[in-house]
Amino acid sequence: MFKSHRKSQAELIVVPKSLQHKALDICHISHTGLDKTYQIVSNRYYWKGVYIDTKNFVLSCEQCIKNKSFTPKHAPPQSNRIPTRPGDYISVDIKGPLPNSGYVLTVLDHFSKHIVLYSLKNITAETVSKHILNYISIHGRPSQILSDRGLQFTSEVFSLINKTLGIKLRHTSPFHPQMNGQTERLNPAIESSILTLQERGVNL
Repeated sequence: MFKSHRKSQAELIVVPKSLQHKALDICHISHTGLDKTYQIVSNRYYWKGVYIDTKNFVLSCEQCIKNKSFTPKHAPPQSNRIPTRPGDYISVDIKGPLPNSGYVLTVLDHFSKHIVLYSLKNITAETVSKHILNYISIHGRPSQILSDRGLQFTSEVFSLINKTLGIKLRHTSPFHPQMNGQTERLNPAIESSILTLQERGVNL
């Protein structure tokens, strides 16, 4: 099965779940960093959650960890954005896939440090955008949203929604998590809470 690349219109191979790890292994054979590996993967293959799977694969690669091949040579840029009110500046991220479940969308308010979690059955741009619109309808429109470069957050539908609402989008570099420092520091606590809820039988 093939799918057209949304920018180049080139045909991409739709990879079944049973072969996704093998596809990532092939594309990461030279142990390049996340940016380069994802470029190779996304120019050849397609499946739902391909960016997240690539990110997890590269960052857990034992050879890369041993060689420290993805350690930045220069000091990463720091985010100097200071929120002025609750809801002014938020970060969004996707966790998963979770054991026996789907994914979780996390929304962090940088002013109040308030975190909202949304259970996702899939991580299409439309689904993610719908939940962020739901967040905005309850908590108000932020002036800026910070995210990684996942397809959901760089998609035309997500960009159009934010442009229409007058929200500025910023994307972190995969190897510069300090730009999204608050979210990165909270990630272990978020993941631990999700696993605890699952152990108690709470379906996300």
